[in-house]
Amino acid sequence: MAAGAAVAAVAAGAYFGAAARSEAGTIDDGTIRTKAENNALQDRADEKARTANVLYGVAGAAAAAGVTLFFIEGSF
Repeated sequence: MAAGAAVAAVAAGAYFGAAARSEAGTIDDGTIRTKAENNALQDRADEKARTANVLYGVAGAAAAAGVTLFFIEGSF
């Protein structure tokens, strides 16, 4: 169960990380925007990156819990 949660969190983190990179890349695509529009794009990219980082942390915690439970219970 913990391994599945870790895999799901890594997958979701990768999705949000890719979305953040895409959003940040949009800022430098050559389109003329106002400063407010660029700031909004940057804010959305930062939010997605923060979500990805939290999900990676959750994945690490779930993996650690799975390993701990494996050794405590003797089977996975």
